[in-house]
Amino acid sequence: MIALNLVVLARFQDHHGFDGVMLGRSGMDHHFEFTQCRTHPVAPSPTHEDLLVFYVPDRDEYRVVLQNAAWSS
Repeated sequence: MIALNLVVLARFQDHHGFDGVMLGRSGMDHHFEFTQCRTHPVAPSPTHEDLLVFYVPDRDEYRVVLQNAAWSS
């Protein structure tokens, strides 16, 4: 997640059957957590309602995100 400057904050394995990783920025009060269940796998079933939006309110930071996204693609 180079464009958004996210880093791996933590990882876990077999926590009540779940494995996962948390991505974010150090010092922020929020993060993304991606998990996978070992015992009850779920088949992806995306819909038109699935959406993840990143708001970058600072214009200069937004430009950096765009530059990083172009570089990483």
